[in-house]
Amino acid sequence: MGTRSRSQTRCANRRPEFETFEPRQLLSVSFGTPREVTTVDRAQAIVVSDFDRDGYADIAMAHSDRSAVTVLFGDSAARYQRRTSILTYGLPLDITARDYTGDGFVDLAVVSLGAADATDFRLEVFESLERTGRFTRSFIPVELPLGGASTTFFGMASDDLGPDGDYDIVTLYNDALGIQVNDGEGGFLQEEDDDDDTEPVLPQPTEGDVVYDFDPTADPTLGINVEGRDVLAFFQTRFDETQIVIVGEQATDRDRGVFLLLRPFPIVIQPGEVDPDAGSEFYREYEVGAFVDLPWSPQAVDFGDVNRDGFYDFAIVSETEDAIAVVVDNGAGLFDVQYVTLGDRTGGNDIKMVDFDNDGDSDIVVATDDALLVYTNFGGGVFGPPDELELEHPIDRIAAVDLDFDGSLDVAGISDADDSLTLITVKIDENDIIRGVTPGSGVSSALRPGNTAQASARNTDGDPLVFYGSVRSGFSVANASNESASGTVATDPASFVDPKDGYGYATAASTTGVLLFRDDGSIDARDLAAEAGISETFTQVVPIVGADKLVRIAALTQGGDVYLFEQTGGAFQLGWIWAVRNLSQTDLVISDTPTPEFVGRIIGYGTSWNGLNIAGLDAEGAIQAIWWAPGLDNWRADNLSAITGADPFVGGLTAYLTPWDGINL
Repeated sequence: MGTRSRSQTRCANRRPEFETFEPRQLLSVSFGTPREVTTVDRAQAIVVSDFDRDGYADIAMAHSDRSAVTVLFGDSAARYQRRTSILTYGLPLDITARDYTGDGFVDLAVVSLGAADATDFRLEVFESLERTGRFTRSFIPVELPLGGASTTFFGMASDDLGPDGDYDIVTLYNDALGIQVNDGEGGFLQEEDDDDDTEPVLPQPTEGDVVYDFDPTADPTLGINVEGRDVLAFFQTRFDETQIVIVGEQATDRDRGVFLLLRPFPIVIQPGEVDPDAGSEFYREYEVGAFVDLPWSPQAVDFGDVNRDGFYDFAIVSETEDAIAVVVDNGAGLFDVQYVTLGDRTGGNDIKMVDFDNDGDSDIVVATDDALLVYTNFGGGVFGPPDELELEHPIDRIAAVDLDFDGSLDVAGISDADDSLTLITVKIDENDIIRGVTPGSGVSSALRPGNTAQASARNTDGDPLVFYGSVRSGFSVANASNESASGTVATDPASFVDPKDGYGYATAASTTGVLLFRDDGSIDARDLAAEAGISETFTQVVPIVGADKLVRIAALTQGGDVYLFEQTGGAFQLGWIWAVRNLSQTDLVISDTPTPEFVGRIIGYGTSWNGLNIAGLDAEGAIQAIWWAPGLDNWRADNLSAITGADPFVGGLTAYLTPWDGINL
């Protein structure tokens, strides 16, 4: 394309050449034939993970008619021909899968109910014995003394509540919220109630208000009667804290529901108390951070990100009504609610949020008594009518994940009325996928707030072009070099969105250094290398957006050194403040790991735990990585192919992370 201004381009053509690479067709969803796997006994809880670390997804189920958990071990074709049975203290009510012992293998936590006493709740952790597929109980079952004859268990979840690096456990009852603290070795300290009252005391919501301070003395008669079965614990990086979400029925009106977000405030554990890290912060007290009223009784809840803004959103299915509530975090600690129909059905059984079409935002899967419903997210949390698969029998609980790593979503469902596991594949017609352009063609893309897409590429003159817009508003294009007077770029630009300000950015190497383009309505440019007084010839640049919301740019020089341009978090008139250092001459020297000799394109990616990675191939086809993780003083380099024994690769690399934080190259 030529050198027309942005306004000229917008008026001349709202659908530029970029349109030819992305025909806007809706996804065509179909379902594979349901496959039944005999489980011998009925099950009431299900979780998926890779327990034996063979690279394939395994399924664990808590049985509803005997004191046992069964683990089915998968293979490359999602066949479950190998299994093991784990005897539990009592009837297993719920299970979670985490690495509780810190040995790198996923363990199982189970809450059981004793046969002799209806209030005898016990917590057990079964440690996975490396790659054997066997489990052993790591400690004597912990009694959960929450007691009364009317106590009912509803669910459990697990995350690092410290945060001290260890997975803790949250248990939810009709009259209490329990927190079990991991001692770091898979043992759990005695439970702490969230309040001394018999039920969590909450302020009464008023019209227009959704956020409250927790004041148990305001009105001790107000509370929540938790009849839903879900409790969630999750790590919210925006507040650098672990929050707990409870969904249940309101105590004052059993036909209405409530969405509660509990935020912790830290207390300092003094020396001599039970915590092994005496003097460190530990979250033990919680306050109400958000309160959302629901017009019906909820059945199940899950969380994801419907608009790719980095904040957790929630989907809640009704127990008795034809509705799903999508609760969206608006970025200010408040929540907006929109409703989606179940297709004239009277409630659902379970709900999951998962990105089954791989477009970066969460879609929704719902199990009902007679159907499996899949809702495609068209962007920004806009859901159309569901694709439906009729079921021969009800499914009560589901897990949604790609079990055989073939790129298609699989749904594993269990029923308390049937002794089989149902496996269903959700397929997407490849002819109808919204087509993107592969990184190897020199196009980079990102999603900006408001469901606005951005892509960057070079034209035949070598100028960096920035495409921006949406399906609804049309696309426009700007010549970044012309608008910013930045000079000639030497590499393909790479797009990213800075989560701190929501602006679209692109970075590229130029004849003078490392250019950073910002699009905040007009495009401006900075030369980060020139600002730092660095005179190098750079051949590649890749952005890395960390979980801490700081952006790094890795830049490869003609001589093979790797520079890291890194935001400090501060800002001034020109934008964010950047620091820079030569990793090849600093960190990698200190860590005694030489800089890899990359051949071809390098990639950069960040993990949910703020691990930062630069990877590429060398001349031998080996995957080389330069990486840093929290707790390390310096970056280091490793030959991943040598470590894993992988055969040589050809072409280029791409990276993706699984829902359970597995890294795949």
